[in-house]
Amino acid sequence: MNGNDSFQQQAPQRSRRSTRYDGATPPAPSAPMPPSGGEGYYQQPMTDRASAYGQGHQAQRNQAAYPAAQSGGYGAWGWQQPVPPSGQQGGYQQSYQPPPMGSTPPASPAKPPRKPGKSLKKILPLLAVLAVAIVAIVVGGNVNDHLQAERETQEIVAFYNDKFVPNVYVDGIHLGGMTWEQGVQAVTEKAQSRNDAWSVRLMYRGQLVREITAGELGMTVNVQEALNQAWGQARQGDAYSRKQAMDALTVTPFEAFSALPAGDTSAIDAILANMQQDVYRAPQDAYVVFDTSKPSNPFTFHDEIPGRMLDVTTLKDQLYRMMAQMESGDLTVEPTEITPTITVAKLKDQVSVRASYYTKISTTSTKERTDNIARALELINGTILHPGEVFSFNGVVGKRSLENGFHYAIEYAYGEERMGIGGGICQASTTLYIAAVQANLEIVKREQHSDKVNYTDYGKDATVNWDGKKIDFTFRNNTDSDIYIMAMLQSDPDNRKRWVAKVVIYGKAMEEGVTYDLVTETVETLPIPEEKVYKKDTNNMYGLTYTTDEKKIAGKEGIVVQSYRVKYVNGVEVERTPMYLDRYEAKPVTIYTGTKKPED
Repeated sequence: MNGNDSFQQQAPQRSRRSTRYDGATPPAPSAPMPPSGGEGYYQQPMTDRASAYGQGHQAQRNQAAYPAAQSGGYGAWGWQQPVPPSGQQGGYQQSYQPPPMGSTPPASPAKPPRKPGKSLKKILPLLAVLAVAIVAIVVGGNVNDHLQAERETQEIVAFYNDKFVPNVYVDGIHLGGMTWEQGVQAVTEKAQSRNDAWSVRLMYRGQLVREITAGELGMTVNVQEALNQAWGQARQGDAYSRKQAMDALTVTPFEAFSALPAGDTSAIDAILANMQQDVYRAPQDAYVVFDTSKPSNPFTFHDEIPGRMLDVTTLKDQLYRMMAQMESGDLTVEPTEITPTITVAKLKDQVSVRASYYTKISTTSTKERTDNIARALELINGTILHPGEVFSFNGVVGKRSLENGFHYAIEYAYGEERMGIGGGICQASTTLYIAAVQANLEIVKREQHSDKVNYTDYGKDATVNWDGKKIDFTFRNNTDSDIYIMAMLQSDPDNRKRWVAKVVIYGKAMEEGVTYDLVTETVETLPIPEEKVYKKDTNNMYGLTYTTDEKKIAGKEGIVVQSYRVKYVNGVEVERTPMYLDRYEAKPVTIYTGTKKPED
């Protein structure tokens, strides 16, 4: 057989390729290779504790060993082409010889057509496998990070099991990293030396007052207690809790001190008590002198003087702090000022004019009567009435007697005029009554005269009497400050030849724009009785001697009046309070005669 024949005989063998894979589905992709060491791809996730330790650490990824895909007709699906048995390639004998050069090989048979949708079905399982692999890699890396952090925490905490943790101090000594024995030695040596050298100097105004030493106070050192407190730091709970406590100490270190007082603080109490005696000064209130000899300015003010004292409680606390911290040095003693209760400013507000009133003395008044008025005012002048106290005219003026400086003069008594010691002093009581009403003081007792007086209107008078039926005029200081009364005889500002009885009442200032006054209204007029009345001039008031001598006194109508205390604000009436309803009886015609019969 020639060469050509040989070729023709062999050609069909080449064209007859194996039909074993025609129409077959490509095999499933081979499973990925496991990581080296035989470890599985996926592990269960760590607990929350492991997750917590992983925070703050950079994850380290394990590199999975994936086999490289081989090149082949089916490489597009990502799986490996099967390797034929040894000695075969594509199902053909290795003895196959290629055709001679220049021959034309038969055309390759056409590939079977792909069915629609098969490619997607083949890819989805591969994607799922890849996703699981990626998750396993990530989770495995995080778990490794967390485990590493937990191992580090355990190592840190374990290192300090027999040592003081960092950032703990006793007497200013940092014990972190020391064993118990080392800490005891370090603290004991320093504490004892500091205790022996401890002292505090109490200074006042730059001068040494007292030096206090540890020996004087019986101070001792308690190293064991302070070290126990320091040793107990960051030792509670598990490793994680202890590590958290150690981290907190980096922000707020722990400090303890070994110095303690002996327990009896009487030594300090005694020292401070003695200092208090030396420093203490009682405050002095401001006061005012009421001098009526200077009517235009009767008050002289004296300034308040602050007191001083030691703030023993604060000073003791400062000493204890220095003892506890073994801090020596100077402690400045600063006395506390004691403010007086009454100041000059307060007093000036309490001596304002509340009322000023005067009544005119008749130009026909006798010298004796005028002197009696002046004497009564003199006895009243300078009176100081404390809050709640009651002023009594009879109590202040006293008995109307010659020994008390009074004289005989005409007075109103029992409904008629007569001579009596102290005659005329009712003008003083009347002037004081009107001033007390204007000062808005409480009127306690007041009685009217039996007839109108010539120095004021009906309903504004106030009579008094000492002998026989005692009649008094009283009022109360119903304010919360002292009342000062100035009373005197002065010349009439409208007529220098005439005298006036004047009363000024001082006290706490009233509200701005507020004033009071005594106002009367006539309620009824009473007619003169028709019958005449005959009386003997027994006191020789009219100078009648014989029964044939007569003095006729005209009759007078009576009157009923209502008095009010009226309140004004800036001159406008805002309130009217009834005071008294007074009845002045009508007077019949009265004829006075002498007491002796004329001689025959």
